[in-house]
Amino acid sequence: MTGTAMIETGARRLVPLLAGLGLLLWAGVGTGEALPMGGPSDPGHASGSDSFPVPDAILADTIIRDTIIPMIVSPPGQIPPDSLRRLIAPESDTIVGPAVEQVVQVPPRNVPGARGGRPAISEAGVWEFDREAIMATHAMTVHDLLSLVPGIVMLRGGDYGNPVAVTFAGMGPGQVRVFRDGIEDAPMEGGVVDLAQVGLAGLESIRVERRAGELRIHLETLRVIDPRAYTYLDVSTGDLRTNTFRATFLHPDALGGTLLLALDRLDTDGPFRDEPGAAYGTHLRYALFPAPGRGLALHYRSRTAQRPPGFFTPVEVNRTDLGFRGGWELNDQFTVEGFGNRTTVTPGREASPGADTLLPADARALLGVRGS
Repeated sequence: MTGTAMIETGARRLVPLLAGLGLLLWAGVGTGEALPMGGPSDPGHASGSDSFPVPDAILADTIIRDTIIPMIVSPPGQIPPDSLRRLIAPESDTIVGPAVEQVVQVPPRNVPGARGGRPAISEAGVWEFDREAIMATHAMTVHDLLSLVPGIVMLRGGDYGNPVAVTFAGMGPGQVRVFRDGIEDAPMEGGVVDLAQVGLAGLESIRVERRAGELRIHLETLRVIDPRAYTYLDVSTGDLRTNTFRATFLHPDALGGTLLLALDRLDTDGPFRDEPGAAYGTHLRYALFPAPGRGLALHYRSRTAQRPPGFFTPVEVNRTDLGFRGGWELNDQFTVEGFGNRTTVTPGREASPGADTLLPADARALLGVRGS
């Protein structure tokens, strides 16, 4: 072996040794401790060993104490505070999202007024149908619902759209009275109210009271019981080309008050499809509440009944009611109410101008005050 080859071989063996020695020296400097260089008499040096003792190179915990957020334990029933720290400086540039508007729900509001009465017991002569009962009976008109009351006899002039009235225990005109929200519906076509001119849409309850010498039918329109809007839609069809439509919309906070809109329509061709008739109408109510315990409701009702030609004159009758009802709750025991209503009945477009329709030419008005 030549001298040059021996030098290259020694250099190859010396390079790893020098690299290892440099690594040990760097580890000793990094930890801030001197690297012990023990000899054969040093306990840390194994006799006849080529290894050197290496100090523990595992460093201490390097997590900054300020970044460790201690766990906050709150007493039972108390919400702990937000433990998330702000990691971005206030002066740094941040993207700000759109502001979220907080929605405030308005509590249910209704015009104060007298409600209730005797308990609904059949033995006491009181029957009541609430909102769920009205939908459960599948009645299409008010007189369909009244036919379920024992003792009430229906007086029909034909199929839907024709005049219809009720009687009880032989009671005659003036003894069967219809009230809506405490305001009496005036009979315009005779001594009783034509129930074909009374729609079922927008009603909260129907209460029948048998009293001494008279029968009272109380119709209550929908009341606001929920801060959310209420919508109801009922559409059906059947034989004899019978179609029904009933829709109700109640908003608890519209233009500063409450809004009720009810639409309904019922039309049919009648038996053997030779008695066509229809009844449809609109009910609009808007209520304002200037102060707690006070309210004023304005209502508009329009109803049209179309009858088969040759049976009744006129063939089409339009009834319109326009009125108001206000209430002031003085205390928990006493409430003052004021109300007014104006009713007009006009024949349809097909009626002759000079025909004798037996309809009143003048409107009937009602105005009153009561306390309860």
